[in-house]
Amino acid sequence: MKKYIFLLVFIWLIFSISNTAKSDCPPNWYQKTIIFSIGNCLYFADYCYKCGVTGPDPSNVKVTKYGKIPNLQCDDSQITIEEVVNVMMEQIRQKFYQDCIIPPCEPSTEPLRFIVEYPLCHYYINRPPLRWWESCNSEQFYCQKVRYCCYLNGELFCWDGPIQSQGNEFSCNPGPPVLPPPGSTWDEDWNSDCYYDTSCQ
Repeated sequence: MKKYIFLLVFIWLIFSISNTAKSDCPPNWYQKTIIFSIGNCLYFADYCYKCGVTGPDPSNVKVTKYGKIPNLQCDDSQITIEEVVNVMMEQIRQKFYQDCIIPPCEPSTEPLRFIVEYPLCHYYINRPPLRWWESCNSEQFYCQKVRYCCYLNGELFCWDGPIQSQGNEFSCNPGPPVLPPPGSTWDEDWNSDCYYDTSCQ
């Protein structure tokens, strides 16, 4: 029965991820969903991207949602959100480098600009026996990272630009949250409030 519940939640989550990501992408941007693992846990990330300079919009990649995929076999007690973000960023970087043309390192050529934004706030969902988390308030408070890349003598050469948080940190509660929320138990359905519980780094 537990496996059946997990399968239904997994199918619902993937369907929800796909539809949400497409609706959140700016016009003329592409959309992708990636699924990656850390230990025996699975995580997802939806993002929109556009190659090259994007005019007045300061981003090449917008992560619209990311989080943990419900899994009864997953033990994430030693996995931090920062670790999830680091793996997610590396996965997105590799995809972006494959999808976009990277120019040679020449004085007359601008390097490829890789700027990614991802949400800094998360909320927690309890649907016994499953429990997971997802990002929230993606447009209100997010981290922005800048990287530049070009090919030097046939090798990919990249360097980091500024890293800074953007938006209103008071759009979500300071974390980490108290779980389960006051007045709730692990045996009932609940969604926590949106919490700021990771850093922009």
